[in-house]
Amino acid sequence: MRCSCRSVPWSIIVCLVLVPEEVKCTSIGCNETTMYESIIPPGYQKVEPPVSEDGEFNVFISIQLYDIYGLNEETMDFFLHLYIFHIWQDSRLMLDCLTLKRPVKLPDHLTDQIWKPDIYFENSKAGSLFTTTVPNTNLKILQDNSVYLSARYLQHVSCPMYLRYYPMDVQSCQLRTGL
Repeated sequence: MRCSCRSVPWSIIVCLVLVPEEVKCTSIGCNETTMYESIIPPGYQKVEPPVSEDGEFNVFISIQLYDIYGLNEETMDFFLHLYIFHIWQDSRLMLDCLTLKRPVKLPDHLTDQIWKPDIYFENSKAGSLFTTTVPNTNLKILQDNSVYLSARYLQHVSCPMYLRYYPMDVQSCQLRTGL
């Protein structure tokens, strides 16, 4: 018994046996409009982190510092403008419809539907996602099915200063992160 349906780009063919001699083929949509909606399976919980067979998974994080400004001795703080890059695997995502010859940028509405690592800064007074006209985030699926997220942030960071020899003292300010 063979399926005799034409091959459609970005499609998955499902064969249903109706009668032992008869086979009917149905194409499940992997076209331009449904390709992204099929990535998140039914029952996907974005609040639950992905886990591997051994119960652990890796999240690779890189922080690129763009600017340091507004160092203030009176309030003992400063401002950072930074980029944060994350890469992780989420085997729960349905990536069959994507052709991964190169990284695929996902639409912005999917960013809120997929689990993302929650990085925090222990000594941050305030922080925000950088926005000019839209939030500066980028969510991609890489060729190895890794999820790649980059985001641009502004952080207002506390820095306890020791001003004993002011103005000749030297300060060491840190950005302490957690996950």
